Amino acid sequence: MHRPWPASSLGAAEVAQAVQAAGVTADHLLNDGALTEDDKASQLLALADRLGLARQPAPQPLPPIEPDDIHLICWTVILPGCDCDF
Repeated sequence: MHRPWPASSLGAAEVAQAVQAAGVTADHLLNDGALTEDDKASQLLALADRLGLARQPAPQPLPPIEPDDIHLICWTVILPGCDCDF
């Protein structure tokens, strides 16, 4: 797989510029009625390779929520005689 640059070295502006330079966008591929779903997936993978995009590792899962982690605050407002159109 050819990667023209390390994906981690790019900022958002550089990625956007590379996408524009590629001349094809994911949106264009996904909305192409002539392509089958398998073709769309293959084209998206090829586009990601051309742009040097790499799958990012999944983040570490958060610890389970404990009952002491939940803090509920409830507010109720009662307005007298409102002539409001909600």
